Amino acid sequence: MAISPVQVDQPGDVSADGCVQALQDENQLLLSQLHIVQAELERLYYQEQAQTVPSTIIHIAPVHNVLVEKQAEILRCEALIKAQGEVHVLQTHYALASQLGEILIQGTHSVGSMLSLPTRLLKVWKQNRHEIPPKALGGKQFGKVLDAFKEGGEEAVEALLARSSVSTAIQASAWTAVARGQMQTHATVAAKFAHRAFSLEPRSFRQKWLAFRLHEAGELVQAEALAALLPSGVSFSESEGRQLARLKDEAKQERLSQARKILGHTDHESRLRQQWRDLAASRDQLAVQGVLQAKQLMVAQQTVNKLQQEKAAMDLSGLETRQALVRAQALVSSLQKEAEEQKSLAKQWFEQCTTLQYGVAELTQARNEQANLASERLVEREALRKELSELAVKQSMHATPKSRKRSHGRKR
Repeated sequence: MAISPVQVDQPGDVSADGCVQALQDENQLLLSQLHIVQAELERLYYQEQAQTVPSTIIHIAPVHNVLVEKQAEILRCEALIKAQGEVHVLQTHYALASQLGEILIQGTHSVGSMLSLPTRLLKVWKQNRHEIPPKALGGKQFGKVLDAFKEGGEEAVEALLARSSVSTAIQASAWTAVARGQMQTHATVAAKFAHRAFSLEPRSFRQKWLAFRLHEAGELVQAEALAALLPSGVSFSESEGRQLARLKDEAKQERLSQARKILGHTDHESRLRQQWRDLAASRDQLAVQGVLQAKQLMVAQQTVNKLQQEKAAMDLSGLETRQALVRAQALVSSLQKEAEEQKSLAKQWFEQCTTLQYGVAELTQARNEQANLASERLVEREALRKELSELAVKQSMHATPKSRKRSHGRKR
């Protein structure tokens, strides 16, 4: 599936280098998401029993993430300052030392103020004393307070608390009991009553409880600020620790969402999300193909198992063949040894033949020399014979006249 390139809107106060960096970050994001898609496809390909295609979860990083984070941090600081001011005002107004100091200072203004000091101090004592909830409110469970709220709502509870004339701590506990009854059904109402209890008694445990109720009511940024302002010595149970971690994560996402709206990146992010949805649809199609290929892979695996069995049988026959081959190799080795011996004998015979050839050549040469010498001697003998013949003829020719002379002399 072809995906059109993402268009990045360059703000007026952002330099060209910043725009290039934003494009590089966005390309890196696209590559990381493609790697996730590839890993998912590989997982589906090797999953033999895959029957359904998992849903696609898309995480899109905002454009100009640094600006968005800075704006989100500004929102966090603003909420923290606002919550800190409210907590400071409540703690200053309801603190016992502050109330006593104000009464004593006002008592110095006139004689009437001085005479009213005991009454005012008694009132402050009643408001800050720790006591057991009276039966008029339903005891520790505040049953009558809950009944009054069911019958007449918030106004009925206020009237009941006014008639009972109890301390602010008891009043805060009463509103806390009402808030507990609304936690499961009306989180916003529970957060409202928890805030009222904290306003009457601004102590750390009520601040922590108010932060969790605001979290459940969806007031994430305010809840995060109150949780951040808790003293360092406040302890959390295991479940409260998990809820606090969720609160921080959700508040961070809420602040980032508000920052995107403030910076005007919602439309651009929507386009980016649409492109990723298209990519996810393409991935789902490929995932279906991956399921089919996984089934084909299972068939191929069965074929491989069959081939492995055949291979085992062939290996068994191959073992026998190898044993026969070892025996044949031993026989070949013995034959090679005999051949080496024969080769050695042949080499000796060849050397002897060479020696004999040299001897025959020498004898042949000597024979040829003797033949040549005999031929020369024969020629010489023939020449000598011829000379002897000629000499004999000459001698015979000379001897004939002499013999004639001798015979003629004898006749005479």
